[in-house]
Amino acid sequence: KKGIIDTIEWPIARGKEAHVFRGEGENGPIAVKIFHTGNAVFKNLMQYIEGDPRFEGLKRKHRDLVTIWVRKEHRNLLRMQREGLRVPEPFGVFKNILVMEYIGNEERPSPKLREVDVDDPLMAYNILLHFLAVCWQKSRLVHADFSPYNILWHEGAPLVIDVGQAVAIQHPRSREFLVRDIERLVDWAKAQGLEVSTAEAL
Repeated sequence: KKGIIDTIEWPIARGKEAHVFRGEGENGPIAVKIFHTGNAVFKNLMQYIEGDPRFEGLKRKHRDLVTIWVRKEHRNLLRMQREGLRVPEPFGVFKNILVMEYIGNEERPSPKLREVDVDDPLMAYNILLHFLAVCWQKSRLVHADFSPYNILWHEGAPLVIDVGQAVAIQHPRSREFLVRDIERLVDWAKAQGLEVSTAEAL
């Protein structure tokens, strides 16, 4: 009824937590992320919700938890985008469905970072380190699952996806998650032949 979705076309990705479809909407190509409501995967996700002051007093029922998770991803995208970070633009959210910008071309979605050979890995590393820094210092968030699986290579530069688990810096485990994110980025950079260290990145 809001007009955000006109059509849903073909599947982009199938995951334990959600399936993503390409569609068309009032803003052109869209990605429609439909979260599963009937499995137990979300039990593992409580660590990213409990302790986040934005979700105090939440209910424990699975279906309610899924709805909270979808709203959380939508809110995280908005906060990151506000600071100019390269993430998909969110268009709308309803119950277990998140609609956002489609990242790709007419034939296929943009590949994940782990699937491409990057010509200038130092450039990509600096962009991604800058992402983590701005996320922490200005968006006041930690991605908490930063890996080549959750980064797309789009139009010659990285673009970060899957931000549902991102936590506010007030979360009791935010520093732990930040260090883990940086360690994963440094591991990727070392695999590309760069001489970098976690301490330097921190």
